[in-house]
Amino acid sequence: KIKASSQLLFQIDMKKLQMENPTAERLQQMESQGIDTKDLSRQKIFMYVFKELSDAEQKGLKDLGVAVHLSSWIPPVGIFPNGYYSADAPVDMISKLAAKQYVAKLDTAERLLKPNSRPQ
Repeated sequence: KIKASSQLLFQIDMKKLQMENPTAERLQQMESQGIDTKDLSRQKIFMYVFKELSDAEQKGLKDLGVAVHLSSWIPPVGIFPNGYYSADAPVDMISKLAAKQYVAKLDTAERLLKPNSRPQ
């Protein structure tokens, strides 16, 4: 089962391409889509998990270079079976992160936010 969203995988591919073969056009495209281009080697993510991370799981993530924002924990609620954390991970560790049994899914936290209001 693929645990990483297609948008997350696309953003990682874009970052890797930009690191290997930088172009101004790609950089502009990435920025226009809300992709953080300050450090292309890292990705802001939402990490959905089955339960709150244990101390051993936190240490394992730190060893992978994943910075989990522990204060961002949102527990499972109602019909949503997974809780989640915001985190920052090396782009080359996303597949190892996704392989962890306690990870339900991964999604990008790099998005262009726009108002969603309608005129009255």
